[in-house]
Amino acid sequence: MITLGDGQGSGGWMSLVMSLERVAALASLSDRRTCIELVESELGLSLAIPEEQVRKHHLIQIVKGCHQHAGGLAALMRTLEFLEEDSYAVRAVRAQLRAMRALPLFSAADRNRLFALLADVPVDQAFDAYRALAVRSAGLPDRCATAVEGFEFLEAASAGADGIPPCLLYVERLAVQLRDRPGLVEGLKVWNDEQAVRWGLVRELTADRSDLRPPAATSWAYLVFQLEPDPLERDRYVLTHWRQLDERGWYPRQHDERIVSLGDVERHVEDLILAAEAEWADFTGPIGIEFILPRALLSLPIDRWVKESDSTWPSQLALDYPITVRSLERMRNTHWHRMWRRRWKALIECDDNDSGALWVEGGDEKNLIRLEASLKGDDRFWSLVLPTQPEARTMGEVDEVEIALRAGLPVLIWPRERAMGDGFKTAVRDMLNGGDPVELPSRTQKLRNLATQSDPMTVDGHVGHFITVLWDDPSRLVVSGGPVVAPRL
Repeated sequence: MITLGDGQGSGGWMSLVMSLERVAALASLSDRRTCIELVESELGLSLAIPEEQVRKHHLIQIVKGCHQHAGGLAALMRTLEFLEEDSYAVRAVRAQLRAMRALPLFSAADRNRLFALLADVPVDQAFDAYRALAVRSAGLPDRCATAVEGFEFLEAASAGADGIPPCLLYVERLAVQLRDRPGLVEGLKVWNDEQAVRWGLVRELTADRSDLRPPAATSWAYLVFQLEPDPLERDRYVLTHWRQLDERGWYPRQHDERIVSLGDVERHVEDLILAAEAEWADFTGPIGIEFILPRALLSLPIDRWVKESDSTWPSQLALDYPITVRSLERMRNTHWHRMWRRRWKALIECDDNDSGALWVEGGDEKNLIRLEASLKGDDRFWSLVLPTQPEARTMGEVDEVEIALRAGLPVLIWPRERAMGDGFKTAVRDMLNGGDPVELPSRTQKLRNLATQSDPMTVDGHVGHFITVLWDDPSRLVVSGGPVVAPRL
């Protein structure tokens, strides 16, 4: 166990305190008192933590007090999850605790039960599973002599970006390799499932389990990016991304979270796309890219961003992938979800695409009232076509976009940087009426490809160069947490 201030872990403890400073539920002295009381109640003892008026000093005392008792830091983590649910700050604390390896992961009884199972695993299969994970962690031996030894080595390794301890991933890979021994496989999976529940890693472990099964060549893979204003730093954003590679269901796995400036987002996205392409080198199916954005950033020209930017011939993202945007506000406002799912059902069941689209003229108050009445009077509408790019709003101001999101419309379409002309209207009607509504992202990509073929050098000529499509499937949720912070533009 690491002690505060020792050479091995002092940097980790400082990082932990810095992460705790971002937790809103610990901002005031009274907040911290409440947190301590809840931790003490769960542990059934008094921590005797000295009070400090300076927040950082008090947080150091809280960490020290929790660290001195078995299970104290784990109880602190559960208390923060109770007080603030799954906010960005709480996720950062959780990741820091896992990275420090300061918590005893498994009880003696759990370890003994697992070791009894691992004793039946052949050495060669244990080595194959161990080697696949050991290469990612610095300082680990390059081989193991037994399945138990492989687990013990990996138990000392830090978790990756997904938060799963490598030793749990090791057990998963052993289960895959031992398909011809169903009893042993079942025992390993049951043990891993129990640990995943204890550590709040059920979704992550399920996603990893799905990744280990080769997807069908006809299935889709998805990269989902989320851009959220940082609650503390002006002009900074939290860029999170998930990968999904499983045709049997929606099991997105979080892979990265970065603090970036708006001007640097394109380059970070490029890096993450290239990393995913490398990981999916054996996958031959199509890849869709989705961006979950706050209201003020929905018109970012993401489809015109590029990859291979360091080469002499950068490639536009829209030529390789269907690019769509999604609403962060709606993802977070669960009281909008019922209507969202109803409108999505209307899209899926639509047999006349033209009747599902509503075209609006302008955003004055009378037109907004008419729009709301039209949407509430007809559940068949699933798309809204706006005449111009939505303008920036002042605090509390309502426009067509918010009315449409509240009403549940999963599809919004608008032209960027200009008013809607006859060419835009024709192109959108052709897209909407070109077949199954669920193929709209693919048809949008074809339109953008056609724009580059017909007018490659002039980005403001063809409709495909300046169209934004919000495509929002309510069955594919990835965000949990508090309200969206307004960007400081």
